[in-house]
Amino acid sequence: MNRKELVDFLNQLECDFPVSEWKYKNIDLWPILKIRLCFMYLFSMIEVEYKQPKPASLSKLQLIKKFVASWFYMQKMKKSRAEYCDLFLSSDKAYYSIYENKFVNRFYFPFEQEIKDRNINIEIQYGSIADSYPENYLHADKTLFIEKASFYKTIIYQLKNQVLKNKSDFKLKNIEAVYQVLKNHFIDFFPQQIDFQNFVQTKAAEVDIYLQTYKKLLPKEIKAAVEICYYSPQHYALNVYCRVHNIPTYELMHGGMGAIHIAYAGWEKNIKPEGYNVIPKTICLWDEASEQLVQTWMKKQQFHQSFVGGFPWLNFNLKSNLRNYTKPTQKNIIIYTMQYDDLQSNIYDAIAQTNKDYEWWIRWHPRKNYAKENVIKELSKRKISHLVNLEEANLWPLPIILYYSWVHISEFSGSIIEAAILHKKSIIINQKGIEAFQLYINQGIAIACPSPTPEQLWEAIEKPQKLQLDKQQGSILKQENPLMTIFLKMQSTP
Repeated sequence: MNRKELVDFLNQLECDFPVSEWKYKNIDLWPILKIRLCFMYLFSMIEVEYKQPKPASLSKLQLIKKFVASWFYMQKMKKSRAEYCDLFLSSDKAYYSIYENKFVNRFYFPFEQEIKDRNINIEIQYGSIADSYPENYLHADKTLFIEKASFYKTIIYQLKNQVLKNKSDFKLKNIEAVYQVLKNHFIDFFPQQIDFQNFVQTKAAEVDIYLQTYKKLLPKEIKAAVEICYYSPQHYALNVYCRVHNIPTYELMHGGMGAIHIAYAGWEKNIKPEGYNVIPKTICLWDEASEQLVQTWMKKQQFHQSFVGGFPWLNFNLKSNLRNYTKPTQKNIIIYTMQYDDLQSNIYDAIAQTNKDYEWWIRWHPRKNYAKENVIKELSKRKISHLVNLEEANLWPLPIILYYSWVHISEFSGSIIEAAILHKKSIIINQKGIEAFQLYINQGIAIACPSPTPEQLWEAIEKPQKLQLDKQQGSILKQENPLMTIFLKMQSTP
């Protein structure tokens, strides 16, 4: 089953069963389960070829130390809990970059620079701490590292067996019938011994733990909450918390979407009029094509909405940061943005055929820094390391790399949109990406080149660029920062 068939199948379940009504307490469960099931299945399909290293297990002593440290952090945060904040900005560590030797969130930092002289209060929460000390964050003094606090709540939750004691809080009509349908379609993925009800309860507990943590630590009054990538337990919980307290929630688009992205497409089949409380109220998008996608389901309900607000990190780098970077080579840069843990063999073969006019820059996914070892090992094995830049490719801001590049190659990355905004050609080499960015292909902004041979890829690379920056794409660079739009709207609301 390919990704489109999988997404269509899960969307159809919403019509065949009352899954949209599934709840734990007041938490809407179906979006959580639907998105998780999709990603679990897709990851299982690539497990043989791409294996992520497992995190090291903790000893009993390490667990105790972590528990105690989490408890002290929880108490410290409770004592310093703010009474009020204008904007609560939430993000995972994957969305920060290094700027002037500090970790900054690349979506929020441009806005923070714009309003730093204004007398407003900003609260920032990161899903997890980067591989360095918290003081290396630009706003460490007002950053809530929720993972440090939630570990304590997780242990207490498990010791109390809270989710199992509250089975009456679940509304899971026809769950056995749904499981039978899932098992019939994914017989290898859902073996006989799996406890599907326990799977559902576990996912509910993950969200409830963060929800209980937020009740203790979030400012008592928040004007608006902003997040990046809503489909995480931290943000599901944040959206539920804000819905209960009538706090508007906004998500900033963080990458490519497309008609087969389970989190942003297909909800129109049977969405509830009031929408889902684990999905943010408003989604801010980079371009018109992405808004057209989400509007296919948003127009069929009464809560969720969207607007096009551009990409602030891209704008900031071109306007304020470009002067700090000088192109280090006279060659044409081929920037390849990775999705998986290693490059396909045909890409290594194409690199081996590089002539003196080109230089490859390989950039791994922000969530997959461990891919570095795989790439370095294979480049060395093939004796082609001298043809590839890995350092600047992974340290420089992506908008600046795209600005200096000759061509961009990707499987299905949202950087295809960034390249289009910057009037740079993208070569899309994965069918998923071709389906997701068909509009850009039709407009001549991108080239479809699925599973190319090295010769086919080089033919696409060396084609003269004839892209024309259309009016809509060019206007994105002139748009006001979407966070400023949100802030000004919030300021005008009593």
